[in-house]
Amino acid sequence: MFILNKKQLGKFDLSKAKQFVDYWGKPYSFGSVKDYNTGKVIDYIEELNLGNRLSEQNIKRMLRWKDRRRLTEEILSGPNKGKDNIKVLKVLKEQKSINRFRQGDIRVEEFKITTEKIFPNGFVWQIFLFHIARPFEFPIADRNVFRAFSIHKNTMIPKDGIYILFEKEEFAHSTNRIVRIGTHTGNNKLRSRLKEHFVNENKDRSIFRKNIGRALLNKDKDPFLKQWEIDLTTKKAKELHSNSIDLTKQKEIEKRVTKYIRDNFSFVVFQIDNKDKRLELESKIISAVSLCDECKPSPNWLGLSSPN
Repeated sequence: MFILNKKQLGKFDLSKAKQFVDYWGKPYSFGSVKDYNTGKVIDYIEELNLGNRLSEQNIKRMLRWKDRRRLTEEILSGPNKGKDNIKVLKVLKEQKSINRFRQGDIRVEEFKITTEKIFPNGFVWQIFLFHIARPFEFPIADRNVFRAFSIHKNTMIPKDGIYILFEKEEFAHSTNRIVRIGTHTGNNKLRSRLKEHFVNENKDRSIFRKNIGRALLNKDKDPFLKQWEIDLTTKKAKELHSNSIDLTKQKEIEKRVTKYIRDNFSFVVFQIDNKDKRLELESKIISAVSLCDECKPSPNWLGLSSPN
């Protein structure tokens, strides 16, 4: 029988654990997630209930800790606000299976089938169920991990195609709203284009990053907006403006833009090899979304703060 035990932590070299967590934990704010009913900050280690069976409350809190917007026991926004969350109910229905897997009474293959039934389209959430059952064997997975890996390793993303961005807290057709459609003109440039948006901190190579920075600065009424608008791509521009720009502040805004992107955006891509077909389809998708009455921004959308 598999029984969780804190002593298993001794198997790992924790000498640099704090530095690792501090560095990679910056984009996240799990510590601020509070219990839906009590308002008490959720303690991740406590809710794992090491050495014991997971209770219904343990599971509810862990799901909310993982994704407070989509995995809270009640729906938090939209037309179904206040109703029971079907996703959470499906997990609770399998509480017995989760604990049986925790105790070693169910094989990995069998539990995998259970997680796929609960979350048929949520691979990261499937892995999270493995994690809460047996955390020392199955680490937490996060969409940013897979996104960064796929971009850096150039896997799962075609060389040519169109990308569509969705933003959290913006809704249309019962899901996250489309906020950007894009492509590229050169051959084999889709992967590098996504790197420019999501990985490389250089607003002069990504109008997407530049626009987010504009909106953040304008919303804060920050006078640095004027410097942010200056394009330093060319050698001549660098010679002309470098001494007049606060480069330290610019780096700070770049990191702020990166954090906003990591916290709020997801994307899909689909392969289209022919340049003319890419550009034609991109134009048609943009037109369709702009004409959709349900696809309008919410009053709190950051894009409305853009000065352009």
